[in-house]
Amino acid sequence: MRARLMVPSLIACAVALAAALPAFSDRPAGAVEDNELAKAMDGMKAAMRGLRRIVENPEQKADALALVAQLQQHMAAAKILVPPNAAKLEGKAREEFLSGYRRAMIALLGKSLELELDILDGRTADAAKRWKELIALRDKGHGTYNK
Repeated sequence: MRARLMVPSLIACAVALAAALPAFSDRPAGAVEDNELAKAMDGMKAAMRGLRRIVENPEQKADALALVAQLQQHMAAAKILVPPNAAKLEGKAREEFLSGYRRAMIALLGKSLELELDILDGRTADAAKRWKELIALRDKGHGTYNK
C-alpha cells in the first residue's frame, strides 16, 4: 500500500526536476564557481575588516586569531577557484593568468601566516604592519586579476 502512495510522489518529483533542468543549463559556464569565488572574497573582506579594528589590541588576541583563521580558510578556498576573467583567455595566456592568480593567492596566504605569528607572539606593531601588507597585496591582485 505504501508503495502505491509513493509512486505519485516520485512521479511529481521527477516532473519537477525535469522542469528545473533547463534553468540550470541556461546558466553560463562557471557561474557556480564564480559565485563560490565571490563568497570566498566576501569572507576575506569581512575578516580583514574585523582585523583592522583589533589587530593592535593585545586584549583581543583570541578574536584576532579567530579572524585570521577565517581569513586563511577563505584564502585557501579562493586559491583553487578560477577567476571569471580567465574565461576571456585561451591557451598559454590562460595558463599564465591562472598561474599568476594562484601565486598571488599563495603570497596572500603566506603573509596571513606571518600575521598569525605576529599576533601569537604579541607583536602588535608588526601585526598592524603585516595587515597593511596584506591590503597592499590584495589591491595589487585586484588590479591584475579583477580587470
